[in-house]
Amino acid sequence: MAGIVGGPSGAMDVKGTVAQLIEVENTKRLDPIDAKITRKQAALTAITDLKGLAADLESKLTSFEDGSQFSGTSAAATLSTAVKELVSSFNALNIKIRLYGQINMSDAAHDSAKEVVLYGDSALSRLQRVVRDGLSGGLTVVSSGARIDFSSLGVVRKLDGSLKFDQAALTKSIADRGVLTGIASGVKSVFRSSLADAALYSGPFETRTQQLNSELYSLNKRYSDEQTKIADEQNRLLTKYSKLNSILGSLGSTSTFLTAQLKALSNNNN
Repeated sequence: MAGIVGGPSGAMDVKGTVAQLIEVENTKRLDPIDAKITRKQAALTAITDLKGLAADLESKLTSFEDGSQFSGTSAAATLSTAVKELVSSFNALNIKIRLYGQINMSDAAHDSAKEVVLYGDSALSRLQRVVRDGLSGGLTVVSSGARIDFSSLGVVRKLDGSLKFDQAALTKSIADRGVLTGIASGVKSVFRSSLADAALYSGPFETRTQQLNSELYSLNKRYSDEQTKIADEQNRLLTKYSKLNSILGSLGSTSTFLTAQLKALSNNNN
């Protein structure tokens, strides 16, 4: 029998033999489930990361709505800091959106490789659109309805989609356009509300999270059930091979006895 390890007098290493067989079963039945669990956990981690970054960007956008901080002698410096933090937060989120939207090429051989990240995920696609188009709405002055473009705040979009801050452009806008006056009077950001709807609270990421958790529950239960089946199989094999080992041991003893008897008969005949 293939895989059986022989021992003295025809006996075999029962535990070693069963261990080899169980290792094969673990690889065949448990490893694929474990791989799926790992990929779905990675997707959940990605969603948590994106939601955290989106919440940070939302808070940076919300800071512009507190007009009281943009008045007084330090108003220009406060606005400059707020824009810098907005640019930094935007770039951090944008980088992760692009990262999690890629296929992990090391897992390209798997049909479900896209689950390693969020490739093709509708929730990620929606967030990507919101982030891509969000700046175009600018800030709306509540009292007049006038719009303040982010470009007038020194926000410059680069070719790769990231942002950079142009202090000279902001300084010029403050001097020429009275940007500070408009922001200090109170503004609203359409980008902020769109971002919240796309990534936070009861948005699509929440639905996706619930779906992934449900799938993980089913996979973990399936993994546990398979472990139980394999353990039962292991016990059955140990019993079976122990009995076989006992029979082989008896046959070995019988063979030794018969050999001795035949030798004795041969000696008597001589």
